[in-house]
Amino acid sequence: MVGRVVIARNDEDGVFMLAVVKSRVGKGSEFMLSWADGTETKQKSSHIFGERQFARRHAIKNGDKVLAITDKQSCLLLPGEVCDNSTRDGLEVAFCDEITHLVPENQCFWISPEYYNNAAQYFSDKNDGGGGGGGGGGGRSSGSSSGDDSQSNSGSGDD
Repeated sequence: MVGRVVIARNDEDGVFMLAVVKSRVGKGSEFMLSWADGTETKQKSSHIFGERQFARRHAIKNGDKVLAITDKQSCLLLPGEVCDNSTRDGLEVAFCDEITHLVPENQCFWISPEYYNNAAQYFSDKNDGGGGGGGGGGGRSSGSSSGDDSQSNSGSGDD
């Protein structure tokens, strides 16, 4: 996984974004990530999504939980729930920040309901109860430790 581009959770605000895996921390399940702004932080493998997870396509239906792009310009992702999968232009996703967007299906990645619940709660806790609009990305402190919710994201960390 070292050297690969991944999508990982920013523990400062609970938003998921692109990062590069710099190194494995010891023999455990944590990795040092480099973010687009040049900062580096540790993250548990359960909050890192690599190409293996995204290559495994899951048929997405109404009610499914997904990790999806909420801001195309900055490539920010949040957990959400699919409200409508019948539109030709993509999936209607209700994000955990209470915003609904139409998202191309190839920019939505299935996650387990348990992972969704934990990620949505983490985002809400970090953003004073939600409604943060999926912004963020700044303010990471070098070497910060990851959050305490340890649910698996359905098998990451093995790429």
